[in-house]
Amino acid sequence: MKENITVNELVKNASAYEDRQFRYQLQNLIREGSSEVENELNHIVLSESLGESIRVNIIYSMGYVPRISFLPTLQKILESYESTIVHKTAIISVSKYFALCSKSKDERAFDIFNNALDRIDDTCLIDSISTEISKIKGDPIFDLYLNFRRGLGSSSRLAYRILTKILLPSDAIKFARDPEKLLSSSIFDLLCLRGDDKVQSSIFKYVRKNIKRVVHMYDDEVEFWEDDPLDLLSNLEIYVTRNPQVMGYHNFLFEDLRNLHRETTDDKIRDLLSRILSFRPNSE
Repeated sequence: MKENITVNELVKNASAYEDRQFRYQLQNLIREGSSEVENELNHIVLSESLGESIRVNIIYSMGYVPRISFLPTLQKILESYESTIVHKTAIISVSKYFALCSKSKDERAFDIFNNALDRIDDTCLIDSISTEISKIKGDPIFDLYLNFRRGLGSSSRLAYRILTKILLPSDAIKFARDPEKLLSSSIFDLLCLRGDDKVQSSIFKYVRKNIKRVVHMYDDEVEFWEDDPLDLLSNLEIYVTRNPQVMGYHNFLFEDLRNLHRETTDDKIRDLLSRILSFRPNSE
């Protein structure tokens, strides 16, 4: 193996390497190189004459050793949608920039990632991307969560939008263990949209905390609270539709919902409650 090999030489002789060896050499060049190495890679990876396998290995390495200068190039690759494997590798690589961009208050990685997701119609591909990202050692999903919890303007909103698309149901339990012990409205919404039966306790505690206010929502003496009652129940309906088995438990919540169904004078709320209660086994 030749020492002091250049990026051009490595790419030209890529056929002499197995994929793992090629990526290892390239990643070392990125770590040890200067901005010239980064500029060279940015140019090479966009070359139309480059083979798909080599392009995928370069894109993978751009995520494994993230450099801010690679982001515009990854964006161009995602906008061109050359092939599924290239697109998937690029979007996973961009996810590895979440922590780096959060520290520098740079929203580009979130924006690029979200736009790339919006262009995918194949839900199986999104699920595959989500699964791969969940395995990354640095945990980009948790970086998204932290950015969302900080509430820093548009980057927080972007992080939330991305989480509603890629958070795996099995990973939602991490978000239910809120350090402040009380779920926020937006985390409740997220758990309803993406959570599995492991988050039912957190969801139902939140609902019980707010449900009794719904019947009095038009009373002047009732203070404003975080959730719109229709949003609260609509999200609960989404959750029990996705996880109908959970309605076989939580008798106290069931009684709260049934009592509210009897007391409310709002037709929309009554209809929502009827649909939610219908998931209860042997519901009356």
